[in-house]
Amino acid sequence: MGAYEATRKVYGKTLCEIGADERIVVFDADLTICTMTCEFASKYPERFYNAAIIESSGVGLDEFFERLKGGDEGFREIWEDYLDKLAIVMNNLRMIFDCDVVIGGEISRYFADYLDTLRERVRARHLFGRESDYVKLCSYIYEGPAKGAALYYIDMFISGRI
Repeated sequence: MGAYEATRKVYGKTLCEIGADERIVVFDADLTICTMTCEFASKYPERFYNAAIIESSGVGLDEFFERLKGGDEGFREIWEDYLDKLAIVMNNLRMIFDCDVVIGGEISRYFADYLDTLRERVRARHLFGRESDYVKLCSYIYEGPAKGAALYYIDMFISGRI
């Protein structure tokens, strides 16, 4: 059996490998070190977007959403700005690649209460109709991106390429 490599490192490395495909775009929720998307950001900066929600609030996601739900006006303003930017990115991805857009990673576990609001903003920006059902939440709340990255290696193993 080979040497163990941390899942996040495999994820970052895999993003860089598949990043040669110009259709791959990364939208990170301020977790570039944790998810190792910093490697993709360094190699393909024109296709990397960092929402920086944590950085602008100065707290982690749990506390951010607690304070947001508690009615903190400052956190509501940060969240509204985040949703506006995310709606732009999602609409652009849909227009360019004609694909579903999945909210994954750690922030996806907080998004169930806000998905309808985001979809409304996406619909308002959509140039050719008012659809937004292509905006989806990741099915795997924990370690979803890492599991997705692992599929590449699983496929290689099953197909006998490694």
